[in-house]
Amino acid sequence: MMQSIEVENLQKLEQLQAKLRMEQYKKYENALENFEKQLEGLESRTEKSMTFFTKMFESFIKKTKTTTEEINNIKTSVESATSDMVQALTLLENGLEDCNKKLAKQLKGVLHDLERKCQKNEDMDNVELVDAIGNIVKMIHTYAT
Repeated sequence: MMQSIEVENLQKLEQLQAKLRMEQYKKYENALENFEKQLEGLESRTEKSMTFFTKMFESFIKKTKTTTEEINNIKTSVESATSDMVQALTLLENGLEDCNKKLAKQLKGVLHDLERKCQKNEDMDNVELVDAIGNIVKMIHTYAT
């Protein structure tokens, strides 16, 4: 009889241990399911974040590329304008040199004529002298404007 009680107690103990193992297994199973759900949520948020940051990065690269292109276009325009201005100034300088040479030549001629008149006729009247000086002033004024 004692043995049957011991066997019975042993069976009850085994049943309780089996029940306890089942409960622990269910707890582990629930914990694993919760962990998998959290992991899925984390994966979803990570994917959304990666998509967001990828779009931002692509936008940044596009804007940077556009800005770089605009800067290069401005640089090219400035270089071209500078080159054009240098050419214009060179032409202007050459034109002024030509005008100065022509003016100097004409003034030289007028002054030579005036000198010859003075040498031929020492009594040159004031009207002729004023006319000659007026012609010189007109030439200078014409080339200056």
